[in-house]
Amino acid sequence: MSTCTIYGLFDPAVPDVIRYIGRTQQPDKRRSNHRGCGVGVWRQPSRLREWKTELCRLGRKVEMKILEVCAVECSPRRENYWIEQCRKAWIDQGRQKEGQILNSRSNSVWPLDFECSAALEVRAQV
Repeated sequence: MSTCTIYGLFDPAVPDVIRYIGRTQQPDKRRSNHRGCGVGVWRQPSRLREWKTELCRLGRKVEMKILEVCAVECSPRRENYWIEQCRKAWIDQGRQKEGQILNSRSNSVWPLDFECSAALEVRAQV
């Protein structure tokens, strides 16, 4: 079975606050891509790009936390799960105005009746 890693990006100065959720089958390569401060072809949403640019300006680099490992076919739903968990955490912590999860929207591409078993391995909580 092929697996996919669901990860969260955070500012090393505020390690308990995840700002972006993503998924990849190559976590080491993805971590390296996110940590770069150089000018290049940006494929990230603009809010993510702006946040990463600001961190670089401050002399910090984005850090990546692995949230869970799941089957590839479950990864869009698991990614959405973590995005929603982070949004709820922001609201519960009263942080709506001081920053937020940078994902522009959930990546809902699966029908509602698509069943997905729980993660193969959960490594973190929001």
